[in-house]
Amino acid sequence: MSCSSCPLAMAAGFDLRREGYNFGQNVDANLILLAPGNAALKDASRTVKAVYAELLVPVTKDLEMQLAIRRDDYSLVGATTNPKVAFRYQPADFLLFRGSASKGFLAPSFQQLYSGSLSQELPNGVVDQEGCAKHPGVPEYCAIDRLDYKTGGNTNLKPETSKQGSVGFVIEPFKGYSASFDYWAINTKDRILNRTPQIVLANYQALNQYIHRNPDGTIEYVQAGWINAAGSRVRGLDVGLRGEGKIQDAKWTATLDGTYMDSFKFAEYQGQEYQELVGKFYTRDLYLRWKHNASFGVSRGDWSGLLIQSFSSGYKDQVPNNGKGAPPPGFKPDVSSYTTYNLSGTYTGFKNTTITVGIQNLFDRDPPFTAHNVDEVVGAGWDPRVADPRGRSLSFQLKYKFM
Repeated sequence: MSCSSCPLAMAAGFDLRREGYNFGQNVDANLILLAPGNAALKDASRTVKAVYAELLVPVTKDLEMQLAIRRDDYSLVGATTNPKVAFRYQPADFLLFRGSASKGFLAPSFQQLYSGSLSQELPNGVVDQEGCAKHPGVPEYCAIDRLDYKTGGNTNLKPETSKQGSVGFVIEPFKGYSASFDYWAINTKDRILNRTPQIVLANYQALNQYIHRNPDGTIEYVQAGWINAAGSRVRGLDVGLRGEGKIQDAKWTATLDGTYMDSFKFAEYQGQEYQELVGKFYTRDLYLRWKHNASFGVSRGDWSGLLIQSFSSGYKDQVPNNGKGAPPPGFKPDVSSYTTYNLSGTYTGFKNTTITVGIQNLFDRDPPFTAHNVDEVVGAGWDPRVADPRGRSLSFQLKYKFM
C-alpha cells in the first residue's frame, strides 16, 4: 500500500564560519618559567563551509524513510560529503523496526594540530622491552625510575572518517512494558588519538623511530602526542527495558539501560593486525563486555523514592612489572566486576519546596583491586575509568522555587 496522501518533509541549510585560535602567552613568564606546552605558532584560522539537506519520505502508512546528505569544506583540511539513510517500520502498534547507515567526518582541532611540545616524565618503573631483552634484570632497562617523554600537536594530522550502521526493534507486548534492542557497528579510519609513551614502548618494533636513545642504549626520551591511528572496528548491542504500574495508590517504574560490547578491534598504525580489546586492560580506555544502569522508583502523593544500580563487568588486569620483566609472584590476572547502589527519597509537600535525601554507594562497596597505577601513582590499586574510591556518603538537597 502506498502513502500518496502522506506529505513529504524536507529541511535544508548551510553553515559558513571563520574559526580562529590565538595562542596568547606572557613573554616574561616564558623566559622565567619556560612556559611548558607553548603553542607551535602564535595564531591560526580557517574557513568552514557546509551545506546539508534532509528528506523524510513516507513510503507506506507503516514505513518511513529518512534521506540526508551533508558536505563540509575546511580550508586547511579539505572537503568531504557524507550521506545518511534511515528507516522506521511499524507493522503493528506493539512492534517497531528501525535502522540507519551513514558516513562521518571529524576534522582535527587547533589544539591537536598546533599545541606545542611538552616535556613530561613517567615515574613508575617503566620497561624498555627492547633494552630489557638485551640486558635482563638491569634496572636502567627493565625498571626505569624516571622516563622522559614529549607530547604535543601534529600539523600532519588528517581528518578522521567513519562508517556506521544500526538495526533494531522496540516491542511493547503489554501497555507500560517495553523492550528495545539495537545492534550497531562503527568502523573508523585515521582515528585522531593522543598516543601515549606506553603505547610507543609496547609497539617498539614498529614505532622504534619514536624512541630516542642515549649513546649507551638507554632511553633519552619517547616522542608521543597526537596521531592518526589506523582505525577501529566496533560492534555492540544496546538494550533498554521499561516497566511501570500501580499498586493501590502508589506508582512504580523500573528501567534498565545496558550495552553489550561484542567486539572492539583496534590498529595503532597502518599494517598492524587489528587487536581485540574487549575485556582487556588498555591504557587509553576500558572496553567492558557489559555495563548497565538499572533503577526502581516508587511515588505516592508528595513522597517518592529511587534506587539505582550501576554495574560494570570485570576484565583482564594490567600485568605489573617487578623489575625483571615478569609479573610478581601471586599476581591475579582478573579484575572483578563492580556493582554499586544509590538510594534517594524526595518530599514535595511544602509549597514551592523540594527536599531530597540520598545515600551514595549504599553498601559501601570498595573498588575492585587492580595492579594498574592510576596516573602512574604507585600503590593506587583502583581504576577511575570503572570505579570510585569514595565509600558510603549522605547527601541533602533543598530546592525552593521563588514565584
